[in-house]
Amino acid sequence: MNSLRVLSLLTVVGLALIVTVPLKVADFAAVEQSLSRHLQEAIVAMLTNEGFDIKSANVVGSVFVDAQHNDCHLQLRKVPAQGYTVDAIKAASKEARLAFAYHGVLWESHPTLRATISDIWSRFKWHLKIDDSWLPVVSVASKGACPIDALPWQRIAEIRTNNF
Repeated sequence: MNSLRVLSLLTVVGLALIVTVPLKVADFAAVEQSLSRHLQEAIVAMLTNEGFDIKSANVVGSVFVDAQHNDCHLQLRKVPAQGYTVDAIKAASKEARLAFAYHGVLWESHPTLRATISDIWSRFKWHLKIDDSWLPVVSVASKGACPIDALPWQRIAEIRTNNF
């Protein structure tokens, strides 16, 4: 009877190690770089289709796109799912209306809980090579007459790595 308990315990511990250790040691740098590049491309394509001129766009440390259309000025940034940079973005966007695009919808505040759970789930799926999609959070700072509610945010709602 004791040997069955020991065997069961070892099986559970073994399965836990098999599932969790590779997730912790896996290098997601290549996946994250691909996602950032695809997000930047999707943002630029969406804004260009809506008549915006792209003043600058880069993926140095994070995605940043600066765009203008008539008297509407937009700055879009990739925001970590956990919302670590929200205070810095708010400070940099003092005179702008700030919203967060997530899952095709504009939010008045960062959807931290939803985005964090989604991010964890996405990483798990990447590791198992089940799915290569990701739901990014993008801050949208707007100045001037910007009908940001009318923009097609669903175009950047899901990004794929194309690494599988």
